Amino acid sequence: MRGIDLLAFAQALPNDTEQYRRLKGLMRDTSDNHSAFSDLLLATELAARAIEFDINEGVLPRDLVDDCTIGLISSAIIYYARATATTSRHRKTFDIRNRFDDNELKDHNLICGLRDDAIAHYGPGPLGPTVALREDRMFLPEGGQQIMMASRHMAHSKSLARVIRRQAQRALIITQRSVYEREAKMVDALNKAIEADPKLAEAAKEHEVDLGEVMGNPEMVAQALSGPRIGTRRVHGNYRPREDE
Repeated sequence: MRGIDLLAFAQALPNDTEQYRRLKGLMRDTSDNHSAFSDLLLATELAARAIEFDINEGVLPRDLVDDCTIGLISSAIIYYARATATTSRHRKTFDIRNRFDDNELKDHNLICGLRDDAIAHYGPGPLGPTVALREDRMFLPEGGQQIMMASRHMAHSKSLARVIRRQAQRALIITQRSVYEREAKMVDALNKAIEADPKLAEAAKEHEVDLGEVMGNPEMVAQALSGPRIGTRRVHGNYRPREDE
């Protein structure tokens, strides 16, 4: 299956008219906004997986539960922060803090603070007045026979995973609405540009690509285009439908 690479098309549009500059901006913003949405979706799912691992404690080895939960929560923190706060040379950052209430803003600042002060960079990562995400201590036990050093990680906390999941879900709803709004404006602007210059439709065909090659696997294209047109779905290159699907 073939399709138009809209970002390549946007890049090729001239900057000589306000209409084209606005269209290019809407295309890029829509793509960047959706990219942030996909990060927030991952943050939500990773936090949920961390809670599941904690619930399954006793079924799986304790060390495996701790290691997987630390990895899941750390990743959820990174994906949330890079979608909502951290800047990038490759993607626009959309500030949604004015859409949060006081409690949501507090949780947002907590997660982003953990990213900056404990996950992406070394630091304690305060969780409260007396609790930190990471603590490193060194002791001389009674008797003085040997030094004891200890590192404590609180990134397997079920309560922290619940905070991240709740906050990521809230940011996800806000961002999804923004994606739909930007997409509608982009489509309207594209239609108006084509009406004003019919040759634009022919120019767009110069950026036609094989979707299977771009996505990495034709099966992934089929999965992405199947089902409802509104919503999200995760696709897999080695996907095989179950008999009941």
